[in-house]
Amino acid sequence: MQFVKHAALVLLLVLIAIGTVAGEVRLEDLAAASVNGEVIGISQLLDETKAENETLRETLKGQALVDAIVKLRKAHLEIMIDRVLLLQELKHRDFVPPPHATDEQIDQIIQDRFHGDRQQWLKRLRRSASIRIF
Repeated sequence: MQFVKHAALVLLLVLIAIGTVAGEVRLEDLAAASVNGEVIGISQLLDETKAENETLRETLKGQALVDAIVKLRKAHLEIMIDRVLLLQELKHRDFVPPPHATDEQIDQIIQDRFHGDRQQWLKRLRRSASIRIF
């Protein structure tokens, strides 16, 4: 089952990478992942990777370009999932960092208030979360 989900994600990312999402489906209607019911949209993922995507398009061609874009988007999707998990957990604990808070400030909050490093905390959150990658 995990293989099917992975294969479906790769196929979707490849289709988007080469710009062939066809038909009546609008990009903003598609979900890249769901984290405890909170959707991360394909359009959000594309916004996150836009600058790096343009650099890849300038330097690579063909299958190398497609592979690089898929890898880039998968990596950014994982980062986005971690960000949603982190913010959900902070909110659950009645602490919402200000919008301008940096990752370093959030790491310090985790260290001070939750007695752990960010990566271990995120691993624990991932184990207990409902994450679906489409």
